[in-house]
Amino acid sequence: MRTLKWDRTKLVVAAGQPVTFTFVNEDTGVPHDFAVYRDEAHTQLVAKTEICTAPCQEQLQLNLAPGHYHFHCTIHPEMEGEIEAR
Repeated sequence: MRTLKWDRTKLVVAAGQPVTFTFVNEDTGVPHDFAVYRDEAHTQLVAKTEICTAPCQEQLQLNLAPGHYHFHCTIHPEMEGEIEAR
Protein backbone atom coordinates (compact mmCIF):
# COMPACT_ATOMS: atom_id res chain seq x y z
CA MET A 1 0.00 0.00 0.00
CA ARG A 2 1.06 3.54 -0.71
CA THR A 3 -0.62 6.92 -0.44
CA LEU A 4 -3.58 5.77 1.64
CA LYS A 5 -4.92 3.15 -0.75
CA TRP A 6 -4.62 -0.59 -1.21
CA ASP A 7 -2.98 -1.94 -4.35
CA ARG A 8 -6.04 -4.25 -4.72
CA THR A 9 -9.63 -3.73 -3.67
CA LYS A 10 -10.88 -7.27 -4.41
CA LEU A 11 -9.27 -10.51 -3.29
CA VAL A 12 -10.44 -14.04 -4.11
CA VAL A 13 -9.35 -16.93 -1.89
CA ALA A 14 -10.18 -20.62 -1.54
CA ALA A 15 -12.89 -21.18 1.07
CA GLY A 16 -12.13 -23.62 3.87
CA GLN A 17 -8.38 -23.43 3.26
CA PRO A 18 -5.72 -21.62 5.27
CA VAL A 19 -4.74 -18.34 3.63
CA THR A 20 -2.14 -15.80 4.70
CA PHE A 21 -2.76 -12.13 3.96
CA THR A 22 0.43 -10.09 3.96
CA PHE A 23 0.32 -6.33 3.83
CA VAL A 24 3.38 -4.20 3.28
CA ASN A 25 3.07 -0.64 4.51
CA GLU A 26 5.25 1.65 2.38
CA ASP A 27 3.73 4.94 3.63
CA THR A 28 6.81 6.08 5.56
CA GLY A 29 5.83 7.25 9.03
CA VAL A 30 2.13 6.46 8.51
CA PRO A 31 0.38 3.80 10.63
CA HIS A 32 -1.94 1.21 9.04
CA ASP A 33 -3.52 -2.14 9.83
CA PHE A 34 -5.55 -4.75 7.93
CA ALA A 35 -8.93 -5.73 9.40
CA VAL A 36 -11.33 -8.32 7.97
CA TYR A 37 -15.07 -8.12 8.63
CA ARG A 38 -18.02 -10.38 7.86
CA ASP A 39 -20.22 -7.43 6.91
CA GLU A 40 -19.89 -4.33 4.76
CA ALA A 41 -20.74 -2.06 7.71
CA HIS A 42 -17.56 -3.30 9.46
CA THR A 43 -19.37 -4.31 12.65
CA GLN A 44 -18.58 -8.07 12.68
CA LEU A 45 -14.81 -8.30 13.03
CA VAL A 46 -13.24 -11.59 11.91
CA ALA A 47 -9.62 -10.67 12.67
CA LYS A 48 -7.09 -7.88 12.28
CA THR A 49 -3.37 -7.26 12.34
CA GLU A 50 -1.49 -5.03 14.72
CA ILE A 51 -1.08 -1.41 13.69
CA CYS A 52 2.32 -0.82 12.15
CA THR A 53 4.02 2.39 11.09
CA ALA A 54 5.90 2.20 7.79
CA PRO A 55 8.12 0.86 6.66
CA CYS A 56 6.70 -2.41 8.00
CA GLN A 57 4.90 -5.62 7.15
CA GLU A 58 2.16 -7.58 8.93
CA GLN A 59 0.49 -10.95 8.27
CA LEU A 60 -2.94 -12.32 9.06
CA GLN A 61 -3.71 -16.04 8.77
CA LEU A 62 -7.34 -17.03 8.26
CA ASN A 63 -9.51 -19.93 7.15
CA LEU A 64 -12.68 -18.38 5.74
CA ALA A 65 -16.03 -20.08 5.14
CA PRO A 66 -17.55 -19.47 1.70
CA GLY A 67 -18.93 -15.98 1.32
CA HIS A 68 -18.11 -12.32 0.98
CA TYR A 69 -16.00 -10.43 3.49
CA HIS A 70 -14.77 -6.87 3.69
CA PHE A 71 -11.45 -5.38 4.70
CA HIS A 72 -10.22 -1.95 5.64
CA CYS A 73 -7.63 -0.05 7.62
CA THR A 74 -9.15 0.93 10.97
CA ILE A 75 -7.11 4.13 11.00
CA HIS A 76 -8.08 5.13 7.46
CA PRO A 77 -11.52 3.54 6.87
CA GLU A 78 -11.64 4.84 3.29
CA MET A 79 -9.01 2.17 2.56
CA GLU A 80 -11.41 -0.69 1.98
CA GLY A 81 -12.04 -3.68 -0.23
CA GLU A 82 -13.77 -7.04 -0.59
CA ILE A 83 -12.69 -10.65 -0.12
CA GLU A 84 -14.57 -13.46 -1.83
CA ALA A 85 -14.01 -16.92 -0.34
CA ARG A 86 -15.16 -19.59 -2.79
